[in-house]
Amino acid sequence: MAAIVDLLQNVAQKVRRCPTPTLVHAYRSAAIEFCTQSRWLRRTIEPLLEVGDQALALTLESADAGLRIIGTRGLRAYKLSRPQNDWPLPPQDSTLWRLNQPAAQPRCYAYQPESSLIFPAPSDAEYVVRVVAQVTPTDTTADIPDDLLAKWQRKLDEGALSYLFAIEGQSWTDKQAAVRSATSFQAAINNAKADEARSYNTGTTMARIPRVF
Repeated sequence: MAAIVDLLQNVAQKVRRCPTPTLVHAYRSAAIEFCTQSRWLRRTIEPLLEVGDQALALTLESADAGLRIIGTRGLRAYKLSRPQNDWPLPPQDSTLWRLNQPAAQPRCYAYQPESSLIFPAPSDAEYVVRVVAQVTPTDTTADIPDDLLAKWQRKLDEGALSYLFAIEGQSWTDKQAAVRSATSFQAAINNAKADEARSYNTGTTMARIPRVF
């Protein structure tokens, strides 16, 4: 994690005399918007589903205290006693499930708001659920994850500047610069979306080979 106040130099040079709290807010907001739209930032966690449980709360590691979960992807499960044998857990609409099902091995899941999973039936044994969690910085965090900065720091600068340049009545107000920064920032978000899709081999289709006569 890197402190936001230590990331502001490039932004502050372009909006001189902007108060530090405003700079921090702009940078944090840019990081949140980037992660929420692109779903690029991920963390893998392995919570335990105990016997009889039908719901599982998702909690990040303490090192990721400044992040929150906004979605899941790429779930797999394995029996605690047999970690070498795992299987995929696809998402499913929970309204299609029958009520009062007997205890069983988890085969699918539904994601619930506030970072939890539910399953069609109570667990018949102890299972580890490997979750790829899509995360974003919280509204109050003072830090930005290093892996987000390593690839996207310059674009987060643009996101912060798009907000700051658009503030009315300031010495640094520049509507045209705000549009340029916003355009660059949105292009980065779109690239991150494509990057995230490629990492899971989704969002692609086989090209049609033209017939030759």
